[in-house]
Amino acid sequence: FVLGVLIVFRTNQAYSRYWEGATLLLQVRGEWLNATSSLIAFCTSEDSLRDEKVRFQHQLVRLMSMLYCAALQNVALVLDEQMELIDFEGLDPGSIKYLKECGERCDVLCHWIRRLVVEGMATGVIPVPPPILTRVFQELSRGIVNAKDVQKIAEFPLPFPYTQLIVVMLIVQSIVTPMLGAVQGSNPVLAFIVTFVSVFVLWCMNYVAAELEQPFGEDFNDLPIPKMMAGMNERLEVLMQEQAQRPPFFEFHAGMHQLKLVNCQQKGYTSTKSFVEGFCKVRSVSPSPSRAFIRSSSNMMLLLSSDGGSAADGLSATSGNVSSRGRLLSPVSSRSPSKRVALQQLEEGGGSRELGGGALVFDADGGGGGGGGGNRGAFVGWISD
Repeated sequence: FVLGVLIVFRTNQAYSRYWEGATLLLQVRGEWLNATSSLIAFCTSEDSLRDEKVRFQHQLVRLMSMLYCAALQNVALVLDEQMELIDFEGLDPGSIKYLKECGERCDVLCHWIRRLVVEGMATGVIPVPPPILTRVFQELSRGIVNAKDVQKIAEFPLPFPYTQLIVVMLIVQSIVTPMLGAVQGSNPVLAFIVTFVSVFVLWCMNYVAAELEQPFGEDFNDLPIPKMMAGMNERLEVLMQEQAQRPPFFEFHAGMHQLKLVNCQQKGYTSTKSFVEGFCKVRSVSPSPSRAFIRSSSNMMLLLSSDGGSAADGLSATSGNVSSRGRLLSPVSSRSPSKRVALQQLEEGGGSRELGGGALVFDADGGGGGGGGGNRGAFVGWISD
């Protein structure tokens, strides 16, 4: 009973540490991205300060990328070669040398960003009232506080006496339980099953807790630290695009007073949701007899229609799309016999299913997405039109 309570306690603590670490890292990224977005939005529109504005924005995103990278490096047991940040070419070499030798990079970078903002106010690059700008400083501060909370999880493991006591008790239980089963049990097979299951389950729970206690490593079940860094860089790059920095022009007429609802698929406003690689590959879908997702190990998806035409992005009737997480890679002829992928049949465990006139999404395995060859995959589910 005592051993079970201790293992449940350790498992609960490990689970809490895992999700708290993931939550805090995402909060850090969200706070700093919001601060960056606000600063870029606050920049002046005057043509006379255009060069100063561009320099300010580029310096800001480079420092912010370095800041998030430094926060991840403080907690992650990941090789530096797996981490990517926006190239800081153009920054003062003396300052970069000082930063590399500094032990508290996050604090220094956060201070540099604050000074950059203050200088931007003085030069007119950020012509907003100080009370509004304080929001940016608050988000920077909250991000730093959350980053320090993540360090708490990384640097302070579960107290060693708990771990030592649990391991010792598991060893004792592994020795005593078979002996008691042999003495008390009248049926040898039943005694073996009960003994094996009780010992095996407790050891498994202990190892699961040990796996989750430190979620910042390189194991498969650890948090995807390099992917988080890549996500930060991608969002910073989006903020720097000219199209993202200005709102779209809106042409209003009297008929728009009555608001109306439209279908996302009909307007082409389709989902751009992406999942972290290693945790989930496709989103769950609802039943419908018109379209299907098929997945295999190649991490590519082939979108073809069962009548030989295209079902996405307004392509011509003789081409389909090979896409990965929503990105167009290359066109594939759906009429080519060597590249026609399960347009009429869907193999499921030796059986087949006839498809209608809808679209079939197939994750090609071994040549279906870029050359002749395989046309099999794992059936995932149907989606509605």
